[in-house]
Amino acid sequence: YTAAAMAMNSVSYNAGRALAPALCVLVIYSMGYGWVFALNAMSFVLFAGTLTKARPLASRKPSRPARVWEGVSIASRQPRIWLLLGMVAAVTIADDPVLVLGPGLAHHMPGTSSNWAGYFLAALGCGTVLGSLAPTRGPALSNPSRTSKRAAWSLLALSFCILIFIFGISRWASLFAALAAGVAALVTGASTQALLVQQKPGNASSVMALWAIAWAGTKPLASLADGWLATAFNMRFAGFILIVPAVSLALIEIFLSERLKSWLKKFARKGGRSNFHRASAHP
Repeated sequence: YTAAAMAMNSVSYNAGRALAPALCVLVIYSMGYGWVFALNAMSFVLFAGTLTKARPLASRKPSRPARVWEGVSIASRQPRIWLLLGMVAAVTIADDPVLVLGPGLAHHMPGTSSNWAGYFLAALGCGTVLGSLAPTRGPALSNPSRTSKRAAWSLLALSFCILIFIFGISRWASLFAALAAGVAALVTGASTQALLVQQKPGNASSVMALWAIAWAGTKPLASLADGWLATAFNMRFAGFILIVPAVSLALIEIFLSERLKSWLKKFARKGGRSNFHRASAHP
């Protein structure tokens, strides 16, 4: 059920991106621009009040607080965690052109109004909702190795969709590419989150603190790189550069031999133990 929970977590975030453009237009035409900001602020108050009333279920073991440095220490002994975190960051970086370059792409397409930038964004959000309908149980998904391969293939599919989107063959091609990118992003994100939790269940909160940094911390960097590359060169070049990390990590996961992966794991664990002993000898 972990993958299903992670999928719903992503859907709750991305469904807003799918519904927000249409709802904003409706509010603007019926009530005015000011009400868009007012209703948005009220929604925060509503959910903040809901959280104050929520009571978590009693657990047998008290949950450990999230510690970023503890997560870094764990990841230093398990290179797969770094790979999964890299894939999480690659999703954020790869789908950034839909958010940042969508308006420019719509402006440069003949006969396309600026409203299509909102349609592109809505398509990306709708794709994540559709991606949540993918099966999250079964023999293939209960095997961590297969789940990791599945995440890598969906990351590769995300890169291909972004490439089609940014080339702007037609507005409809870019629209459906954004929709497919949303599906691939959701599948990759849910799979990597589930695998990260399974890597170190007892320290899941610390590992997921790193996930939050990889997911949200790369967004401003990706947007800055996206805008600068598009301005200095062109939008196609910017989109191509931003999918390079996703393609690279996906190919590493798909084609790296199991023997080499096992050697890297042993090497990292030895390095982690030696660093621990050195730190203990010199407090």
